[in-house]
Amino acid sequence: MLDATGGDAAALAEIAVAQSVLGTQPFPDLHTGLRLAWRRDQLADRNTHMPPELPAVWARLGQPARAEALARSIPDRVDQAWALAGAALELSNAGDFKHAVDFASAAEQIDRLCSEVESRSDTLVMVAKALAMTGDVADAERVALSIAGPELQAIAMAGVAEALSAAAQVGQAKQFAAAAERLLRRTPSPDMPTLINLAKSWAAVGNLKRAADLVATAERAANVIAIPGVRILALAEVAEGFVATGNVLRARQICLTAERLAVSINETFMLPEVAVALARAGEPDRAEQIAVSLAYAETRSKSLADVAFVLAEAGDYGRSAKAAPAAERMLSGLDEPASRLHEMTMVAGALAVAGERDRAVQVAAEVERAARSVSAPTIDERSLSAVAEALAATGDHAGAERVAFRISDPEERVRVLAAAAAALVATGNHDHAARLAGEAERLAENVTGPESGFGVLRDVVNGLAAAGRHDHAVRAALLSESRARSIAETKERLSALAHVAKAFASIGERSHAVTAAAGAAAEYVVGSGSRTFRSATTVADVTTALVAAGLADQAEKIALSATDLDSDDYVTLRVIAELARAGDFDRAERLVDAIDDPDERAAAAADIARALAVAGEIDRAEQVALSIADPALQGDALAGVAEHVDAERARGLILKALTAGRWTIPLRAVARADEAAFHAFLQEFMPQVGIADEE
Repeated sequence: MLDATGGDAAALAEIAVAQSVLGTQPFPDLHTGLRLAWRRDQLADRNTHMPPELPAVWARLGQPARAEALARSIPDRVDQAWALAGAALELSNAGDFKHAVDFASAAEQIDRLCSEVESRSDTLVMVAKALAMTGDVADAERVALSIAGPELQAIAMAGVAEALSAAAQVGQAKQFAAAAERLLRRTPSPDMPTLINLAKSWAAVGNLKRAADLVATAERAANVIAIPGVRILALAEVAEGFVATGNVLRARQICLTAERLAVSINETFMLPEVAVALARAGEPDRAEQIAVSLAYAETRSKSLADVAFVLAEAGDYGRSAKAAPAAERMLSGLDEPASRLHEMTMVAGALAVAGERDRAVQVAAEVERAARSVSAPTIDERSLSAVAEALAATGDHAGAERVAFRISDPEERVRVLAAAAAALVATGNHDHAARLAGEAERLAENVTGPESGFGVLRDVVNGLAAAGRHDHAVRAALLSESRARSIAETKERLSALAHVAKAFASIGERSHAVTAAAGAAAEYVVGSGSRTFRSATTVADVTTALVAAGLADQAEKIALSATDLDSDDYVTLRVIAELARAGDFDRAERLVDAIDDPDERAAAAADIARALAVAGEIDRAEQVALSIADPALQGDALAGVAEHVDAERARGLILKALTAGRWTIPLRAVARADEAAFHAFLQEFMPQVGIADEE
């Protein structure tokens, strides 16, 4: 299907239909459900590194079906929306208005599903411009004004003005440029791109005086920027503004100033931006000279690729057709395929604009193949972790241990061994559980890095306690507490003590937990005026330790005193997770209501749903899980609920989890609900990831 369509979208759609049909069955086949989800994730993973600019290249080359298939294959929905919007703009430029409208509509729909935080601001700008070029001015205006904030609205309206001017709708274009300026006046300190975009729109409709005034304002603002690197970038944008007004001489002078500044402060990594500005200003020789003179091979090739693309956009097709192959040759010498994907896409785009269609098609196809080659690992850590824990849930201690030792990350290996020990206890395999817990403890002592094993301490002591070695678990926590108190660096010491407190709390040693948590909190309060103590990570460590120790009121006071932090939602999210773990669901749900970002609210709800299931509140847990809009988080929450219900009810929840999220998420629940289906799946999975079946 990949060969037929140029993308995996059709195959992904067929899998979605099959999953939907499977979910309607009264006794859904979990083996089939796992296989479908596994294959879907394989298809999605191999498109992870696909450049979102590539569908626009295929659209420019007159292949809208391939452009759409490729765009819809991109797993990240933010990039998918951006890719469709870029392709819509190319199609509208080419006069393919039917496809342009379809692509623009799809891009808008997907972008609306993204939160304001994650969405790319220029996606809807491109949608509005594409719609304007198709003649749907009313819809273009609607999209532009739907963007959050007057500054982004101004950029979108200015873009619509440019698009209308290009379509010879000068009267309407002037109205949109004026509307953009009115929006700009509502922005106290507009960014440099906003000023330049508005200047371009006035220049496009013929009001060069107003355009020049705006560029002059931008130049004055750029010249007073204190940080040299930021000033260089701003000057490059100002030069682009002068080009739009027709003052090419001044644009070249600005570029020269920016180049001299970059060289004088030894910030030559800013020179690629200057090279692009020079290419726009009609100085291709100097632009190419700068690009090929840069110190690093990767930077040289990327800069020349960008210059080639800009030259093609500016209509210098002959020069672009020479620069693009030179950039291509440089890029082919880079060791890492992933490092050249974006620039190879720029080369393909430059060749397409320059009329070198056949070579553009070849390069675009090469980019696709390269992207899929770096996006298809044979195995990943999360898969190994999920398989090891699921094997332990079936009582297969040898298989769990064998897979766990394939995990390369030391802390993750310790966590999985400890979790496997706890899972083995549930199957009655106490001797092997104790051995795995002891192995996890031994490995934790040798973990190096920022947390030096403290990050998995709670998992280790839980594993020991579950395996019937409570006294050993207490001794391990006490030794860790002694080690934590000897840490010289304050931030690391507080973090370590917080982990110790949570470890004690998890095995019912509340007095020890209170001592460690209260000690960390007291030290935090004394030093809370310094930046070290005011970090979101430190506040989250201290507050979650207090919650785990049963001191939620004190934790809330500290959290409320830190609302001025840029990452205060991070603190709230961690506190919610700890409150849910402690069973304080009402307080946790109240805190969720205080979070503005919908994605972060969804993450908090998933934590609460899983904890509710552990506490036996199954109906409430399922209700919370089903209220989560984010597919991956909903799948995670549903899988957590499925582990705590009977096999018949678990089947439906598992199928929903497999449909919503990755195949690894409900694997442990599958092993518990249908061991035969789990082992049938492993017979296919294990050989493909290089793990021999030693049964």
